[in-house]
Amino acid sequence: MKTRIATIVALAMLAASEAAASHVNPLVAPTAPWAAHIREVDQALASKNLNAAKRAWHDAYLAAVGSRLWQGMVEVGDASLRIGAAAGFPEAAEATARRAYLAGFSRARQLASVDGVLR
Repeated sequence: MKTRIATIVALAMLAASEAAASHVNPLVAPTAPWAAHIREVDQALASKNLNAAKRAWHDAYLAAVGSRLWQGMVEVGDASLRIGAAAGFPEAAEATARRAYLAGFSRARQLASVDGVLR
């Protein structure tokens, strides 16, 4: 019972510290390095330009990798699924998204981000 309570308290403290840290991290904002590229992906998909969407996705991927944050990898994974659905090849996109999600999970774990690990 004591171990269970200690675990709950530790998780609560970790969640509180992670929440406080995310408020001071400027890269999590909409101005994150990958955000503009993700918008380009969505604009290209809206105009049915798959080549432009893939180029923008690659730029988003590079920006997310360079940021060392988990959020970018999750957004890149989501964008991969949207491109795959639009192209008619969701299975191939799922594999790419899975790799991005795994990288995001690994980063979240390294950063002790409860939100990132649970996402």
